[in-house]
Amino acid sequence: VCVCVWGRGGIRARQVILVLVSLSLPEILELSNAFTIGGVVLILGATLRLRYSHPDVPRPYSIPVSNSVLWVMFAPCFAISCFVISSLSLRTISVCVGLVGSAVMTRMALVEAKAQGWGPMTGPVEDRGGSP
Repeated sequence: VCVCVWGRGGIRARQVILVLVSLSLPEILELSNAFTIGGVVLILGATLRLRYSHPDVPRPYSIPVSNSVLWVMFAPCFAISCFVISSLSLRTISVCVGLVGSAVMTRMALVEAKAQGWGPMTGPVEDRGGSP
């Protein structure tokens, strides 16, 4: 049995492609902005969290300001991020939620499969001894 990309998991990939193809250029730009802003918010949040939770861990880089100055520096970024997110269309938000949800569910399924003893396929399908 040959497992191909368009098998069970491929249905989700086809749905994502069909949704993305149906978007107009402004919606594609909104989608790009939404994921970029999401990444920025996660990075800024992680920076602030690590500043408070692990302040003494040596790092190969440092931002040479106090925590309060860092909050002041990040405040405009958070404000602009909130503005951009609030100006997204409902369709863009639903596509973002769908894509992120799909990725999270796929990751959870892979973690569960690994916990059940599934390993990566390291050779061709023919070498596994399965029936054609």
